[in-house]
Formats: sequence, C-alpha cells, structure tokens
Amino acid sequence: MATTVIGIIFIAPLVLLGIALARESHFVVDFIRDARHHGIPAPVWIGQLPIIGASITDWWRTNLGDPVAAEELIGRVNLRTLTESVREYGGEVVHRLALLLFTLLTLFFVFRDGDRLAEQLRRLGDQLIGVRGERIAGHMIAAVHGTVNGLVLVGLAEGFLLGIVYFAADLPYPAIVGAITAVAAVIPFAAPVVYTLAGLYLFTVGNTVGAIVILVSGSVIVFVADHFVRPVLIGGAARLPFLWVLLGILGGLETFGFLGLFLGPALMAALVALWREWTEAPDDRADVPRQIDTAAK
Repeated sequence: MATTVIGIIFIAPLVLLGIALARESHFVVDFIRDARHHGIPAPVWIGQLPIIGASITDWWRTNLGDPVAAEELIGRVNLRTLTESVREYGGEVVHRLALLLFTLLTLFFVFRDGDRLAEQLRRLGDQLIGVRGERIAGHMIAAVHGTVNGLVLVGLAEGFLLGIVYFAADLPYPAIVGAITAVAAVIPFAAPVVYTLAGLYLFTVGNTVGAIVILVSGSVIVFVADHFVRPVLIGGAARLPFLWVLLGILGGLETFGFLGLFLGPALMAALVALWREWTEAPDDRADVPRQIDTAAK
C-alpha cells in the first residue's frame, strides 16, 4: 500500500505534465512561425528593469526583434532538429521511468522485509566492527533522517508559506512559483534567488508593495528556517555542529550531485563519530541506541 501511494505521488504529476505539454505544443509551433516572420518583440517589463533594462531592450531589438535576425536564429530550428531532440529526450524519459519502476520495486521489498534486514545488518556490523561500528551507523542514520527533515520537509514548508505570500502579493501563478521555491529551498541558498526574482518581477510591473511584501516575508521565513529550524533538526539529530552539517551538504552536493545532499551529512556524521571515539573518554560519549532500526525512527 505504501509503495502504491509513493508511486502515485511521483508518477501522477509526471503524467499530468506530459498531458499539459501535449495540449500546449501547438503554441510552440505558432510562436516559431510568428517569430520567423515578425521577430520577437521585447517584453515591456524588461525595459523597466533598473540600470540594465535599456541595454537588454536594445540588444533584444537588435538580435530578436528584427525579423531578419530572428529568422537567422530560429531558422536553425527545423523539423529534423526538433525530431532528434524529441527522440533524445524521449529516450531519457524512458530511462528515468525504468529507474523509477525499479526503485519502487526495491522499495516494496524494503518495506516488507526492512525489519529483518536491519537486524541482519546489525548482527553483521557487530561481527565485523563491533559495537563501535553500530554506534557510528546510528549516527549516520540519524544524520540522514535529520537531513531529510531539515532540508526536504523544511523546504516544503518554506514553499508553502511563500506560496501564500505570493498569492497575497498578487503574483501570477503563485502555486507554481511556490512549488519552484519549495524545490529550490532544498538546496542551500537557492530559495532567496527565487523569491528575489519574484519580487523583482512585481517591481517591474508596478506592484511595488507586493514586491516589498515578498522580499521582506521571504527573508524572514528563510532566515528563521536556516538559522533556527534546520540547525536543530539536522545538527541535533546527528549531534553535529551546524557548520559541519553545512560543509557536509555542500561537499556532498559538489561531489555526488543531488544525492550528496543526504550522503554528505551521513559521511560527516561518521567522521565526527570516529573522532569522538578516538579522542573522548568512554564516559563522555553519548548513549546511542543499540538497535539501528530504533535509531532510524
């Protein structure tokens, strides 16, 4: 049941997105045809950008607004190029879907036999590296759970709250921008980029009050989340100072990609746990539960 729910949560949005793209594809064809004959007019709000607006507008009119220049640029986009791109991206989509199905299949067996597997891993760890290894594994599991709570759940909360702010500030498509903000909030320092761009857009269209509301509210929400909520959830769960958590997140992101957001803090927790094992007296060490699956809860 849990596997089915998770599959629906991930697959349903992809199906809806594919249907929406199929319905709206004719707009792309119409846009390319009109651009070849009439050029691409510069949006009004670009000219209202402070300092750089006039320069961008002049460049746009010279390179995109002129039908000859637009034809030279867009003329390279032909049916053969589009077909090759569709084939390439279609293959990537099929590959990702196959990985998703395999992941869901694996997740089903993990849910079914997870407790027994955890017990077997605990016994194996005891035989190979003893209680010390089990204690380090407990720190790593706590670090992963703390990172999930601190990054994913807090990021979703940030996106939800800022989505309400976007709606109150009369920003177009507040739900979509809020979802983008939630995804960006998972990555450190990325959420301010999204709500700053949203505030800048409202400023260029004349909604100065809405822009100020978004910038101030976004700064307060992100400040509270990054300086108070996340350090407690991540650092407290793994007994790590938040500086080491941040270094683990950024280093993992640089080394392993998106998966490094969770691997980095786990590896950092293991290193810090080893350091404490080697440097602290036995009485100074924190009591970590013996059962690894208990530490995972």
